[in-house]
Amino acid sequence: MACGSNDDVEIRIEERITAWLSSKMKMCDKCVVCGSKPSSWTVVPSILLCPTSGGFGPTRFAGSVPFVVVVCPVCGYSMLFNAIAMGLVGTDGRVLV
Repeated sequence: MACGSNDDVEIRIEERITAWLSSKMKMCDKCVVCGSKPSSWTVVPSILLCPTSGGFGPTRFAGSVPFVVVVCPVCGYSMLFNAIAMGLVGTDGRVLV
């Protein structure tokens, strides 16, 4: 059986991010910085790996933590959501689709 294309994987990840954010961001109807009520937040289309100086539990990211970045389209205020907590990345570093 052939694996799905990268586009298929990206679409599934985007759908999971959108569903997770919709379920969790009910209290974020407006930006905490500029006060605007954007019709939609911008999701950066890649996982941000933030380096760490020490280890906090099992992760294969060699000293980094994976985040999804969500940006206010009006002022650029950015929020980071842990991709492991979102169920997008396993603690072993594999992308979960």
